[in-house]
Amino acid sequence: MQQENLSLAPRVLLFYVGHSLRVMTGKASMSDVYQTDAKGLWHAIWASMIFTALVTIYPTLKNAPSIFVTTMIVQLVGLVLLALIFLFALKQLGLVERSFAFLLPFFWIENVQQLLVGLTQLATVSSGNHAYLVLVLPIAVWTCYWLWRVGKDQLGKGGWIAAGMVGLSFATDVTLLWAVQTRLPIPSG
Repeated sequence: MQQENLSLAPRVLLFYVGHSLRVMTGKASMSDVYQTDAKGLWHAIWASMIFTALVTIYPTLKNAPSIFVTTMIVQLVGLVLLALIFLFALKQLGLVERSFAFLLPFFWIENVQQLLVGLTQLATVSSGNHAYLVLVLPIAVWTCYWLWRVGKDQLGKGGWIAAGMVGLSFATDVTLLWAVQTRLPIPSG
């Protein structure tokens, strides 16, 4: 499936999510499925947009449609910005040839994290049962470990460089979240 199908069909997206979960359980390799080129990167970005829409459409459209639109825009800007930051950092480290081999597993594992955390939050909002939120921390720790492993294994420069890449991702997300929250009025009620 690596070179033949980069559609956004549900079966293709489920295939990549499933493969990413197998990677994250140690049952598959990071390098045997992801299409490691610009098309594969855009596929991962658009898949993330679909997952964002799936997990935010119900809670946001019901209460604040402008937050849904903002979430979608911020997600797209964040992913493109993160890809550019990573490409710049990898160029500075002399690792340009490993860019896509690093970016694709990294983005797909982030997609899995977003999907699992988003579904947990959606279950919380839908049911009103806040006990589901206890699952967010283990999901975050598990996926952060695998993001670190992607950097360590795919870049081959050790744990500190890998930790720096995870830190860049986190810093990008936090900065965008802060920028949006300081600019948008929060709906009340």
